[in-house]
Amino acid sequence: MKKLILFLVVLLVAASISPAAAFSPRRPTSPGDILAVAWQDGERLYVAIANDGPSDERFTISPDTGNRAVHNLFRRQTLMVPRYSVLIESIDIERSRHPRWSNDLEFVLFESRFIRGQQIPVQRQTALDVGQFVAPSSSTLEVHVDIGELVPLADFYHLHVDDEYTLQEGWRGGRIDIVSVEGGFVRAGRSNEITYEKPSMVLSMRTPTMRGADLLTFGITHVPEGRRVQETRFDGPIVLVYGSNLQLLDYTSRIPRTRR
Repeated sequence: MKKLILFLVVLLVAASISPAAAFSPRRPTSPGDILAVAWQDGERLYVAIANDGPSDERFTISPDTGNRAVHNLFRRQTLMVPRYSVLIESIDIERSRHPRWSNDLEFVLFESRFIRGQQIPVQRQTALDVGQFVAPSSSTLEVHVDIGELVPLADFYHLHVDDEYTLQEGWRGGRIDIVSVEGGFVRAGRSNEITYEKPSMVLSMRTPTMRGADLLTFGITHVPEGRRVQETRFDGPIVLVYGSNLQLLDYTSRIPRTRR
């Protein structure tokens, strides 16, 4: 009887490289800019804006499609954010006004008294699913990663998760832990059958103990076998972290949450 030799593909996941630069070009901001995040769910846009100052601040939000003919995917919005608070609001995307416009909304423009036309990327739940884009300080944040969607099986070799997440405003980053890795090639019971399950992993991180607000992000790097020069960087989600001195006002439910 001939021996059957099975070559199993092993997922090598290592947290062995240092974080890349704090924020990639997809988020062209720097310390001192508006602290805000935006994300889309269906035809609804959500925005979260932090105001850690002693006075109320007015912000305006408008779509940034790069096409003047479809600049009004939603009406320009003006939001008043109370002092020492984080406000979450939702906006309906009126795609019916431009039925031929099929592109995703990539950026929105934020303006304040001091800043004009700051681009904020519109995020969506993708292969790196954070579950929430706004998180309190000193809390646990989990990210579910669909490895099979990030990297095709034929190209997979090494994935490197950043050792630590980074923060924009200068707060110290924190450790990223790999909680679990599942999937890949598995044996079906005691049979000679090998099945492939889409690989995934769960990452966990503890947001810092802080006051005020900051923006948190991290990345994952794929390195093809023997081809480090061809490595690919996958940007993680951007999460607005707010401190214990800020009140969260979630107007998407119309029920403001009390101060922590």
